[in-house]
Amino acid sequence: MKAFFIRDNTDKFNWGARATSSALREIISRNHQITFSIGGNYLSRWYPEGTRISHSQYQRLCRKLFRQKLLRTPGIGPVAGGVLNGLGRPRGLTHDFDHNIALLREYARFDEAVAAMLRGLDEAEVVIANVEGDGIFRTEPRRHFLMMMTLAALAQELQKPVFFVNGMLSADPQSGINEETITAAAPVFEKSRLVALREAASKSFADEWFPRAPARTVADALFVWQPRVEAISELPRDRSALWPYAERSGWQVPTTAQAGRYIAVGGSSAAAWDQKSARVQYAELVRSLKKLGLPLVLVQTCEGDAFLESVATETDVPFVPVDIPVMAGAALLARAEVFVSGRWHPSIMATLGGTPCVFMGSNSHKTRSLQEQIGYPRVQEYAAIPSTDEIEAIVEDVEAVFADSSRRSTILAKARELSAEAASLSNLLV
Repeated sequence: MKAFFIRDNTDKFNWGARATSSALREIISRNHQITFSIGGNYLSRWYPEGTRISHSQYQRLCRKLFRQKLLRTPGIGPVAGGVLNGLGRPRGLTHDFDHNIALLREYARFDEAVAAMLRGLDEAEVVIANVEGDGIFRTEPRRHFLMMMTLAALAQELQKPVFFVNGMLSADPQSGINEETITAAAPVFEKSRLVALREAASKSFADEWFPRAPARTVADALFVWQPRVEAISELPRDRSALWPYAERSGWQVPTTAQAGRYIAVGGSSAAAWDQKSARVQYAELVRSLKKLGLPLVLVQTCEGDAFLESVATETDVPFVPVDIPVMAGAALLARAEVFVSGRWHPSIMATLGGTPCVFMGSNSHKTRSLQEQIGYPRVQEYAAIPSTDEIEAIVEDVEAVFADSSRRSTILAKARELSAEAASLSNLLV
């Protein structure tokens, strides 16, 4: 069947976004043909709504004036804000999905990209939405989520089956839960064929807030890559084993990758909010880990972890940038002795090869729930920007990994099990 795929992140730098979208495409393509897909180029827009002038004129005005730095500028900012608010609404997407549908149809009259998207939706037979982390119900609603739910509501209006997959549903650790977003999303979830959630905490959230939705737990799509990532991790530990995955890029495989045992350190979505503090504390973390005697490598798995490059320079540790071939990144993590991070998908990449992880916090419950899903005997989540005392505890946990020779095989066995579970999603998309 022809499938309309919402939230295709294969063109992003973020390792997890790229990898899980690619894996999800593999799963979908077993029974469907993806005929149209949309990513950030559609989902990251607010679709400004002109009330005194046309939408096209107002959109051009917003491109010039609706910039946070400009709006915060004394004198100029209030004037720009007054002009924008007097002529329309810079954030056209709302919790009223019928309103949003009408707005998109108006946009289609002058915006060929929107027109093509609506044609793609009309021609599709099924709609599959990759929820990922957009289901965090923060106080300021995510435009990606509003757009996703708007398209799902339109698909339901057109009598097309809608499947929500690979999802996480969660409160926001900083702002709590936006119940207006919950209320708007509930009927769309309830009318869908499936709400597949990637771990138990999200399922519990759905049971509480969306009790009539067809929700169930299915492991993250990225787990279907387990056989190939395990195969990479079993190759001899030298640089040539990674070369096939790094070709056609300017990235040089770190010599750390040929050193046998090494520690990989990544960032966290929550640490990215405070780059300055993160840089200071991660430098302390790296210096403490270096005392264990193993080589280290710092991996920037998302643009938000840019502070790690400065940490790498300061501590004289190899740095792996975000814009490398994603399978090469997965191989590095799967071959590490241990991975210290607060990132969900990179931690799965490590898990696929059996690499134990020491977890830091994130923008949701995900690093705790991943430990529960994999079966860690002690669920421990350190602060995204760890204190000095927490750094000492992290080092102790890394030492405990070194002392437990059975941990890798236990994790690998669970990863194989979750791989089969993730692959079963294809049978549910009917």
